[in-house]
Amino acid sequence: MVTYIIDITISILFFLIGFLGILLARKIIFIKKVENQPIQESYQKYNYDEKNLEFEIIDALLSKYNEKIENLEQKIVEQKVKLDGLELFLTTHFPNQVKSITKDSSDKSQYTSTNITIDGDITDLKITNGDNEKRLQDIGSGTITNVLKILKDESKSSIEIKNEIGRTREHTARLMKKLTEMNLVERQSNFKPFKYKISNVGKEYLEKES
Repeated sequence: MVTYIIDITISILFFLIGFLGILLARKIIFIKKVENQPIQESYQKYNYDEKNLEFEIIDALLSKYNEKIENLEQKIVEQKVKLDGLELFLTTHFPNQVKSITKDSSDKSQYTSTNITIDGDITDLKITNGDNEKRLQDIGSGTITNVLKILKDESKSSIEIKNEIGRTREHTARLMKKLTEMNLVERQSNFKPFKYKISNVGKEYLEKES
């Protein structure tokens, strides 16, 4: 009888120990699940912030390279304008020599006459020998008025002006350089890319044309 009671008691103790073990294991699993949840959320947030940072860095690099490309294009156009002016000067003052050179290199050169067209709106370009200043005698008045009206309220970059007048970037850069030399507009070098604003001379010109 005593042995039977002892066996029952031991069985009950083992049952209780097993039951308590199951409860303890479930409690531990629940605690770990709760502890891991903030870690996963933090990891996801870290990944999101890291991707945003990568996009911002890429965007900043692209903007920097675009700015450099625009500045280089501006310099290239300015150099080409200078070369065109020099060619026109040589053609005007040394026509015979230019004809001779053109004839000798006709198989390599695309120039077939001594007339050099800089662009459709420029009809007469002169270089003053005294101070070597280039002046435009006549640019299409419609083009001048149109550009000055665009700059009347605010300064704009050459790209913005290009979009307004519907010309190519090179054509617009040449035109704005000529208008700057005529003191009709002023170039604001503190902006990148450069911006142009109407000058007092340009305002007077615009009033006369209105």
